[in-house]
Amino acid sequence: MENIMKLRLLLTALLISVLASCVPEIPSFSVDDYLGEFDTFELGEQTSALFEEDMICYIQTMEGHIIKREVLHKRGKDHSKFKLNGGLKNGEYRLLYFEHAVPKGRETGGHAVQNFGLGMRILVENGGYKILDKYNSQYGLSGEGTENAPFIITCAAHLEILRNITNSLPTEGVYFSQMTNILANDMLYYGYQCDPTYYWTPIGYDVNKPFRGIYDGNGYFIQGVKSISSDKTIGRGLFGFLCGATINNLVIKDSYIVGTYGAGVLAGIVVSDAGERDITQVFNCEVNGSEVYGLSGCISLGGIVGAVDTRSVLNIGNSKSAGPRINGDYDGGGRGGVGALESKVVISACTNSSQVTVLNAGGGGIIANGDTLLISASYNLKEGKVTGPKTKANSDASYVAYGGIVGGARCANITACENYSSVTGYEGVGGIIGSTRIKYDDNGFLFNNVLLKYCKNEGDIDGVNNVGGLCGESQFGCYGSLNKGK
Repeated sequence: MENIMKLRLLLTALLISVLASCVPEIPSFSVDDYLGEFDTFELGEQTSALFEEDMICYIQTMEGHIIKREVLHKRGKDHSKFKLNGGLKNGEYRLLYFEHAVPKGRETGGHAVQNFGLGMRILVENGGYKILDKYNSQYGLSGEGTENAPFIITCAAHLEILRNITNSLPTEGVYFSQMTNILANDMLYYGYQCDPTYYWTPIGYDVNKPFRGIYDGNGYFIQGVKSISSDKTIGRGLFGFLCGATINNLVIKDSYIVGTYGAGVLAGIVVSDAGERDITQVFNCEVNGSEVYGLSGCISLGGIVGAVDTRSVLNIGNSKSAGPRINGDYDGGGRGGVGALESKVVISACTNSSQVTVLNAGGGGIIANGDTLLISASYNLKEGKVTGPKTKANSDASYVAYGGIVGGARCANITACENYSSVTGYEGVGGIIGSTRIKYDDNGFLFNNVLLKYCKNEGDIDGVNNVGGLCGESQFGCYGSLNKGK
């Protein structure tokens, strides 16, 4: 037991250090120390669609400060000329975006300003300047889309461009890098532009054109993603469909997602090409203060990813979801909703403190349900309450599989995981895993296999049938694990 506790402490310390490292430290300052004589520069095709004259330019210094300058813009035949009020001293900067007033008569949803994305670095020295990043006119972004020179994302206007790219150009193997925080007002404006009723149309909204690229958030956040499904749309989130994609170091907060099938704050559904085992990876990502709701009859809601389709593979590592809640009818989980037949979900070093509530079957603090699950070093904290029904409101509906880590699984291997929240449900209720039930015939059920190693439950477990401190119902193997809950 002493060795087990040492392992738990080591894994916990590692998890805390990794999650802490993914958020960049931005130095604070009260005086603009970057005023200087340089005040005029020109851009070519980067600003060919920009015509506003009076704007504010948001600029990032190499120390991480965000400064701003009033700008006067004069549009020429094939270039734009900009004059900064206050200028800049010698040094390297990143031009993030221009902010300008929405033209009169076009104000929508209470938004009076909008942004025009830039992203390129500029070197100011000896009264002159040099643009350091190439501009790709086909993709409409600064950068080259490579690992060493990724396309730069600095505002919601760039995310709109990324959605258009995903729907029309190749993204497989293409790198995108977010270089600053994207605030709620910016996201809500562009969400309203997508649709005043349903708001943000996800990146990769077409199942036949999923996002396949590599997106690195660099620890910055996107705030205020609001995406609502109609009765006929599936796959809601910042991203809709992912296929062989990688999302790293991204924080999403204060967001609101409503779906029918496959809804998650980061992404709706992970898919794969026919006959392939495409692997989608999510590492060092956080979801904070966000809500995922399901419409009537909804299936598969997750704090990070909603669903993993047939034969698809999803790896989630060093990620967390922190409040407030995930609410739906079937299959809601703090990390993910459901993994379909022949899918594989691997989750390591993750935590959840979002409340999970399901009206019918399938609720899990980490994942609701899956075909093949490999879960390690993951924790459902006390705030991550998992709540299912204790009575059957509909005799034709299923009311089974509620767990502090995993609701239900076809096959699962769970190692060094801990649950501290209460778990409530009707049948198959457990502190670590609820159920591996398969319907056999009218006379009974078969149960698939689950193996627990070095796991612990401290949450109170409450149900009607087949209730356990570690496992509700399963062909069950257990080693070095402990239940301390009621």
